[in-house]
Amino acid sequence: MKRTIKDFTPAIRSKIQEYKDHCVKDLYSGKEHQEWRRENTVKYIEYIYQLAKQPYKPVVVVAKNPLQYRYFWNLLFNSELKTKIEILVRLKNSFASFNFRSELDSELDSELYSELDSELDSELYSELYSELYSELYSELDSELYSELHSELYSELYSELDSELHSELDSELDSELHSELDSELDSELYSELYSELDSELDSELDSELHSELYCEYHWLFLTSEYARVYLMWYKFIKDEFKLTTKKSEQLDWLYNNVNSGHISKCYFTKGIVLVLQMPSKIMRNEVGFHSTSNEAAIQFEGNYNINYINGRKISNWIFEKYFSGNLAFDDFNELKNEDERAGIITLIKENEGSEGVLKFLNAKLIDERKINHENGYSEIIKFYKTNEKYPFLQDSKGNMNVEYAWTEFTCPSTGHVYLLDSCPTITNSIEAAKFHRPNFVPHNVEYIWQSAN
Repeated sequence: MKRTIKDFTPAIRSKIQEYKDHCVKDLYSGKEHQEWRRENTVKYIEYIYQLAKQPYKPVVVVAKNPLQYRYFWNLLFNSELKTKIEILVRLKNSFASFNFRSELDSELDSELYSELDSELDSELYSELYSELYSELYSELDSELYSELHSELYSELYSELDSELHSELDSELDSELHSELDSELDSELYSELYSELDSELDSELDSELHSELYCEYHWLFLTSEYARVYLMWYKFIKDEFKLTTKKSEQLDWLYNNVNSGHISKCYFTKGIVLVLQMPSKIMRNEVGFHSTSNEAAIQFEGNYNINYINGRKISNWIFEKYFSGNLAFDDFNELKNEDERAGIITLIKENEGSEGVLKFLNAKLIDERKINHENGYSEIIKFYKTNEKYPFLQDSKGNMNVEYAWTEFTCPSTGHVYLLDSCPTITNSIEAAKFHRPNFVPHNVEYIWQSAN
């Protein structure tokens, strides 16, 4: 019989929030970033490499924000420089004696310094070179790790993949992963994917198969989703007394994943490029949400991403609004309804409904409260501008008419949408019917069976 989280006892269900707080509380507040140390990220990556049965320690390069990540990637995986760095990585992992330090120093100066100096400006040079320099020198006296002869995947899969798996995943997935991952994907993955795919796909695929394939699944625990997975592992293990031969390794990862502060990794042979987690995340009860003085997602280096009630809004909208330069034409030229709605919500939150009318140079024509059959009610408003515009045309072909909008509020997010309407409309009910699909007859009453 299928069971869900609702089948847990109240005592067990009450403990879920404790594990969630461990997973994200310090990340959201910014405390995790304030306490971050580079050596913690390196330690976490190296432990993953041990679990993946890799015989060498990688060079770990940490980027502070998605833009820096992109710059570092373009530099590090330039084909000529990549070959030179891989030579240095082999040197690092081949010798344990400091007698070879001068040779490596010479190699770095002659082969790496000039490349970095010529390809990077002073800021990127200092950041990336210090990353490579400290990493290549810090572990020269370490012995090579012995291969670990253990197996995880089939055992862990059978022990953790229970009937509760999909339910447990979705519970926190909506809390962190789906939002943060989609944000990082939209900011980073979409920009880099085509470039990475065309340039490195075949090479990287062969490297991963030869170097990492047998224990490839461990690399999954170096993404922003790792803390979610490990949180549910820890919850199941502790509350249901799960036993596994991998508990020592998984417990170590659970205890160290937050201090690793890793959001994305890009792996090649000998080099790992890491994108840090954001330095702070702002939320309200709906989702990511920017305030008047703080962006929803903040990275070090003044790289910010803005949201309103869980919907992404372009940074220029915030910059223009809070500098007093956001104009009606900016709103009117936008095609993205989420961003148009974001502008209205932004104005309403800071200036009230009067501020919205002033911004639009409009007047409220009609306002109706509609009670639907499922107990949900909504308020629909219909607006027109005070001015007429010679280039506008209504549904009857008349030119020189007003702009008109119908205001709807999303029942799930509370997001306010202003949809372009026809100025021939005279009331909110007709405006609501105007925005229904064409196949719905006009004489059908505007009543919902469900708000979902």
